[in-house]
Order: sequence, then structure tokens, then C-alpha cells
Amino acid sequence: MDVFERFKEIRQIYGPTQALFAKKLGMKQTQIRDIELKKVKVSVEISLHLERLFGVNMRWLLTGDGEMFKNNSDLATGMLFIPQLLEDIIITLENLLVKNNKIMRSESKAKAVRMLYEYSILNEDNKIEEKTIMKVLKIS
Repeated sequence: MDVFERFKEIRQIYGPTQALFAKKLGMKQTQIRDIELKKVKVSVEISLHLERLFGVNMRWLLTGDGEMFKNNSDLATGMLFIPQLLEDIIITLENLLVKNNKIMRSESKAKAVRMLYEYSILNEDNKIEEKTIMKVLKIS
């Protein structure tokens, strides 16, 4: 299996279509197609992006060595681990609470972050906005 086939395997897990995968990566569908057709190389930048977003082992992607994911426990649970999404949720929630002069206990905040994270994953939306937080948590 070469790098292009490994890239396609990742896309089939997280896409599953080229268009949806491109959207998640902030790329064009034609870029994904060109990589899978071996017209364009998988760049280090794309590899790093896959590593940050989905926990893909960059060494595995580029060389085939090692495991597909840096932490296989995330894949085994069926829950994607997207560190950037988690960070964005925490920061956006904190900013929203400050902006609305609201206080939330640590336990409630942790539950809210988990709920927002799961909501974002289930809705295949790798970004979070204040309006989404307000909707999910029913903050007025």
C-alpha cells in the first residue's frame, strides 16, 4: 500500500466522500481527487493537518510504518479525537460566558464541553460557533 492508498483509506473513514473530506480539511474536492489519482503528492502540511484533526500517525501515512492512528483507543471507542475542535470549544465557551456575564461550575463546564464536542462530531462539523453553543446549551 502506498501513501496515496493510505490517504484514501483515511478519507474513507472520515469522509466518506471526497467532497465531505475536503470540507473537513478546508480543501477543495479536486485536491482530494488529485491526491487519490496520484497526480499530487501528499504534502507534509496535509499530513500534519490529518495528524492534528484526526490523530493520524504521520509516519504511517507517509511511510506505512507504525500504526494508522497515534492513539488507537479513540478509534476503538468510535469517537474521533480532534484536538483543535476541543480547544476551539473550550475557548469559545469561555468567551461566551464572559461576554454574557455567566458563571458555570467546573463540573457543568466539563459536561457542556463534552456535549458540544459530541454534537459537533455527530453533525460532522469540525468547528464551533457561539450560536451553536447557545443553541445546544440553551443560553439566552
